[in-house]
Amino acid sequence: MKSIIFNIISQKLIPIDLLLEDQRKFPIHEHYLVEVQNRVVIYKYKAEKTLDEKKYIAFLKKELKKKYKAYSITVGTLQEQLQK
Repeated sequence: MKSIIFNIISQKLIPIDLLLEDQRKFPIHEHYLVEVQNRVVIYKYKAEKTLDEKKYIAFLKKELKKKYKAYSITVGTLQEQLQK
Protein backbone atom coordinates (compact mmCIF):
# COMPACT_ATOMS: atom_id res chain seq x y z
CA MET A 1 0.00 0.00 0.00
CA LYS A 2 1.30 3.45 -0.96
CA SER A 3 0.77 6.74 0.85
CA ILE A 4 0.73 10.28 -0.45
CA ILE A 5 0.61 13.34 1.76
CA PHE A 6 -1.28 16.40 0.57
CA ASN A 7 -0.52 19.64 2.42
CA ILE A 8 -3.56 21.83 1.75
CA ILE A 9 -3.48 25.55 2.45
CA SER A 10 -6.76 27.41 2.20
CA GLN A 11 -7.70 31.00 2.88
CA LYS A 12 -10.93 32.48 4.17
CA LEU A 13 -11.83 36.16 4.40
CA ILE A 14 -12.93 37.35 7.82
CA PRO A 15 -15.02 40.51 8.06
CA ILE A 16 -13.72 43.40 10.13
CA ASP A 17 -16.51 45.10 12.02
CA LEU A 18 -15.37 48.60 12.94
CA LEU A 19 -17.51 51.33 14.36
CA LEU A 20 -18.39 54.17 12.01
CA GLU A 21 -16.41 56.58 14.25
CA ASP A 22 -13.29 54.48 13.87
CA GLN A 23 -13.72 54.25 10.12
CA ARG A 24 -13.86 58.04 9.90
CA LYS A 25 -10.84 58.41 12.18
CA PHE A 26 -8.70 56.15 9.99
CA PRO A 27 -9.83 56.45 6.37
CA ILE A 28 -9.04 53.26 4.47
CA HIS A 29 -10.43 52.33 1.07
CA GLU A 30 -10.30 48.58 1.49
CA HIS A 31 -9.29 46.21 4.26
CA TYR A 32 -9.84 42.60 5.26
CA LEU A 33 -8.42 39.81 7.39
CA VAL A 34 -7.42 36.48 5.91
CA GLU A 35 -7.56 33.32 7.98
CA VAL A 36 -5.16 30.65 6.71
CA GLN A 37 -5.86 26.99 7.39
CA ASN A 38 -3.29 24.27 6.91
CA ARG A 39 -4.59 20.71 6.53
CA VAL A 40 -2.53 17.59 6.08
CA VAL A 41 -4.35 14.76 4.33
CA ILE A 42 -2.84 11.31 3.90
CA TYR A 43 -4.15 9.31 0.95
CA LYS A 44 -3.48 5.56 0.98
CA TYR A 45 -4.03 3.41 -2.08
CA LYS A 46 -3.10 0.18 -3.78
CA ALA A 47 -2.46 0.78 -7.49
CA GLU A 48 -3.07 -1.49 -10.42
CA LYS A 49 -0.11 -2.07 -12.73
CA THR A 50 -1.63 0.02 -15.52
CA LEU A 51 -2.21 3.12 -13.36
CA ASP A 52 -0.34 6.23 -14.49
CA GLU A 53 0.48 7.50 -11.00
CA LYS A 54 1.68 10.96 -12.05
CA LYS A 55 -1.57 11.69 -13.88
CA TYR A 56 -3.63 10.23 -11.04
CA ILE A 57 -1.86 12.33 -8.40
CA ALA A 58 -2.31 15.45 -10.57
CA PHE A 59 -6.02 14.59 -10.86
CA LEU A 60 -6.34 14.15 -7.07
CA LYS A 61 -4.53 17.42 -6.46
CA LYS A 62 -6.95 19.23 -8.77
CA GLU A 63 -9.98 17.65 -7.09
CA LEU A 64 -8.74 18.45 -3.57
CA LYS A 65 -8.05 22.03 -4.63
CA LYS A 66 -11.70 22.35 -5.70
CA LYS A 67 -13.07 20.55 -2.64
CA TYR A 68 -11.19 22.65 -0.09
CA LYS A 69 -11.10 25.85 -2.20
CA ALA A 70 -7.37 25.72 -1.58
CA TYR A 71 -4.85 28.46 -2.15
CA SER A 72 -2.12 25.90 -2.71
CA ILE A 73 -1.50 22.17 -2.41
CA THR A 74 1.86 20.47 -2.12
CA VAL A 75 2.26 16.74 -2.65
CA GLY A 76 4.81 14.51 -1.01
CA THR A 77 5.40 11.06 0.38
CA LEU A 78 5.71 9.93 3.95
CA GLN A 79 9.42 9.18 3.42
CA GLU A 80 10.03 12.76 2.19
CA GLN A 81 8.27 14.17 5.25
CA LEU A 82 10.29 12.01 7.64
CA GLN A 83 13.57 13.22 6.08
CA LYS A 84 12.75 16.87 6.81
